[in-house]
Order: sequence, then structure tokens, then C-alpha cells
Amino acid sequence: DEPQRMAALWLDSIGYLAAVLLPLMVGLMIVSPDLVPALFGPRWEVSVGVLQILCLYVVIRGLQSWGTVYMDAVGRPEVTLWTQLASLCLTPVGVVIGVHWGIEGVAACFVACQLIAVEIPMLVIVLSHMRLSLRTVAARLVGIAAASLVMAAACLLGRSLLDAIGVGMIGRVA
Repeated sequence: DEPQRMAALWLDSIGYLAAVLLPLMVGLMIVSPDLVPALFGPRWEVSVGVLQILCLYVVIRGLQSWGTVYMDAVGRPEVTLWTQLASLCLTPVGVVIGVHWGIEGVAACFVACQLIAVEIPMLVIVLSHMRLSLRTVAARLVGIAAASLVMAAACLLGRSLLDAIGVGMIGRVA
């Protein structure tokens, strides 16, 4: 019975999630070309692109995770049912399409299907129900995104410099 309070709590929760998920997943995307072979061996290098694509999805899915909780709390669990049903129908189509571009194509099509079937509709419905604008959400996340981009640039530069001076894979991961 307190819609403004629920919206404020939802905004706070995605802010906290973004503060953890965004730098963590961006960092993993950057170090994965060294981390994956260092941990699992050179045969696993082929999985780096898939990991990077799925890191992006983890950020999107994580930030959307409270949408389902919110819809359940306001007595609208059918929204989750319908978006998950749409995902169930669309994902196999995405896999069949993506297979033409290999495992990375499958991962990219999976993410696209989830965006189309679940993430975008859920965001639109949640924001509409809360009477929040996308601009309000973006304003909450812009500082975290900017800090994550600065971190990403520093990590990429650091990784490139370490590679240029001949630091091995384990050293770059560390």
C-alpha cells in the first residue's frame, strides 16, 4: 500500500546491485582472455567470447531480478509467467538462428531472445506500474556506469601495457 516507498526501495536495490555487478562483470570481460586459459588450460580459450557475452547478460538479468519480486509483491505474478513462457518459446528459435555463427552466435542470440521476451517487457511493465521513467533509472545508474567505464579503460590499458612489456598470462591475471 506504499507505492512510492516500493519504487524507492526498488531503485535503491538496483543501484546496489549495479555497484557490485557492473564492475565485476566488466572486469571479468576484460581479464577473461587471460583468466580462462590460465585456470582451465589453452583448450578453453574458445569459451572466452561466450563468457564475455554472458557477462553482459548477467548485468542485465541481475538488474532486472527485482522486477519479478516487485510484480509478485503487488499481486501480478502472471507477468513473470507470461515473460517466461515467451522466453521458453523464443529461446529455441534463437539457438537455431545463432548456431549459424557458432557458440558465440548461440550466446548472442540467447541474450537477444531474453531481452526481447523477458527483460524489456518486464522493465516496461515494472516502470509503468511504479510510474517511474527510464530517465529516473538511468540517473540512478549513470555514476556507477561511468565509474565502471573508467575502471574498464584502466584495466584495458593496464592489460595492454603488461602484455607489451612481456608479462605472462598469470601475471596479467593477477
